[in-house]
Amino acid sequence: LPYRRYVFIGFNVLSTSEIAIFNRLKQLGVADFYWDYNSPAMSIPHNKASRFIGRYVTQFTPIYDIGEEKITELPDIRIMAVPSNIGQVKEAGRLLASMVADGRISDPDNAIDTAVVLPDEELFIPLIDAIPESIGDINITMGYPMRHTSVAALISNIVSMQLRARKSHGQTEFFHDDVLSVLSHPLVRAIGGDGCEALSRYMTEHRLYNLPSDVVTAHFPQFTPVFAPVRDMQDAGTVFGYMRSLLNYIGDGAAETDFSYIDRSYIARYVDALAELERLAGIYGITMADTTFFHLLQRALAGE
Repeated sequence: LPYRRYVFIGFNVLSTSEIAIFNRLKQLGVADFYWDYNSPAMSIPHNKASRFIGRYVTQFTPIYDIGEEKITELPDIRIMAVPSNIGQVKEAGRLLASMVADGRISDPDNAIDTAVVLPDEELFIPLIDAIPESIGDINITMGYPMRHTSVAALISNIVSMQLRARKSHGQTEFFHDDVLSVLSHPLVRAIGGDGCEALSRYMTEHRLYNLPSDVVTAHFPQFTPVFAPVRDMQDAGTVFGYMRSLLNYIGDGAAETDFSYIDRSYIARYVDALAELERLAGIYGITMADTTFFHLLQRALAGE
């Protein structure tokens, strides 16, 4: 064995092989063991939670007394019935606000003794919105899939629109429903403002089942980065160029409007992921047929 001491910390129910390893290293005098056992619940007779660890504590003892103060009281736990996930998030925000108000959170800008544990990562964004303004920075200890973000939903709508676009008389035309899905997205509405409603109204008044790209260029130039035709979907440079222009448009719009910090962070992460994908495609000289590049972008970026 290459080391003089092996320290095992925080194990729970041991497998047969782990018990064999622990016993052998103990016999060799090179093992040290520390258990997460400091709780009054562990001393309750016939407590199933302590049945295994109680045995291990006496079988695999620590070499050192680490001077841990014995915990003699159980924590104060309150269980509240809340009928929905969003209701839980709102209640969490209300509780945090009350903890700041009554001093239980004494330093809201550095509340390192307060944690919110989510049972479902889908609640992450609603929780961010529910945290009261009185609390400053928060530390997030989890990853959050890009596919769940509002930016990803918008990119997905735009990519679907481009994939379903058709050429007619030399013009790229976008389906009416796809256009409305893009225009109704909150991020586009925040950037485009009244222009979103004006473009929708123009399509209705002119009975346009499809929206030609030159109509956007002529009458609604502010939306050109979104409804620009992708001339060659088999060409990586063309697809990446369109996506780069699109993300710059969204990013610039985010900087000028009241986008949240977290939305701006998602956009920045999308830009970074796109640049990395473009770099790799260039290094390996990847060529693909038909609309594969758009599908690749959608899958790769959504998986971030």
